[in-house]
Amino acid sequence: SGAANLSQHHAQRVYREALVYSISGQTKGLMEASLNTVN
Repeated sequence: SGAANLSQHHAQRVYREALVYSISGQTKGLMEASLNTVN
């Protein structure tokens, strides 16, 4: 239980890759809209 929280776990690598892709794949306008939604 909780093994996916370990930094070496496969799910963590997939999560980090998805996070980088979702941030780096955004245009400036999309990033501003995303940040405005969060704020």
